[in-house]
Amino acid sequence: MKQSRDQGNEIRGRYPPNFANQLALLGGILATVGDALATFGVAVDIEQSQIEEANLAQQSQNQDQQLIALQDQLKALEKEVHLLKSRK
Repeated sequence: MKQSRDQGNEIRGRYPPNFANQLALLGGILATVGDALATFGVAVDIEQSQIEEANLAQQSQNQDQQLIALQDQLKALEKEVHLLKSRK
C-alpha cells in the first residue's frame, strides 16, 4: 500500500497540479483546428469541382461550335462539288 502512495506522490510531483486540464485544453484546440482544416479542405474541393464543371461546359460549347463550323464547311464543299458536276 505504501508503494502505491509513493507512486501516486511521485506522479503528482512530476506534473503541475492542473496538467491534465492543460492537456485537455490542448487536445480540444487541436481537435478544433483539425475540424477547421477539414472544413477548409471540403470548401476547396467544392470550389475546384465548380471550376472543373465550368471548364467542361466551356469545352462542350467549343466542341459544339467546331462541329457547326465543320458542318458548314461540308455543306459548302457539297455545293461546290455539285456546281463542278453541273458544269460538265
